[in-house]
Amino acid sequence: MANKWTHGICGCTRDVPWCLITCCFPFVTSFKVGMRLGLRSFAIMYLIFYFLHWILRITGFAFNTLFWETSISEPDYDDDDGYNKVITMYKYLLYTCAAEFLAALISLACVGILWNMRVAMRSQYNITGDKCEDCVMALCCGTCVLCQMHNHLNAQDHTVILTSANSAVISRTGALKVCPNE
Repeated sequence: MANKWTHGICGCTRDVPWCLITCCFPFVTSFKVGMRLGLRSFAIMYLIFYFLHWILRITGFAFNTLFWETSISEPDYDDDDGYNKVITMYKYLLYTCAAEFLAALISLACVGILWNMRVAMRSQYNITGDKCEDCVMALCCGTCVLCQMHNHLNAQDHTVILTSANSAVISRTGALKVCPNE
């Protein structure tokens, strides 16, 4: 029997603290979800790629700031044809474009990792959907996907099994608690 997600893609506000953590630090939630799913390599790769992405962004910003400050503060010593200025601008554009291109590639790698984590979770919990839907969700709503997976795993921590006479609560640790119906 196919299951559904316990929370919709926009149901991330049910757990506001984790929603805020995921928005500000998505690598924390992705690492937690990946480890709980048994996808340690995906969780570590996402963490590494996320930090590489931000290192490239920060170094690109620092280079932009330093370039513009030095080009404004230094006097113009180039020759009449402007050759030195063109070479300097070319180096600046080359570095900036290269840093942005690498950051974009790393972002796509993060989306791919998130997509694979969602596909693995769907197959592990027998959740309806397809890979195309997972790809679109990971590409367009990455933080919402992380929150949805986190909320689904939390809901699976305490599964309620109803029988005719009793209901049993099975926690993630495997402890069984029988609650007789009265």
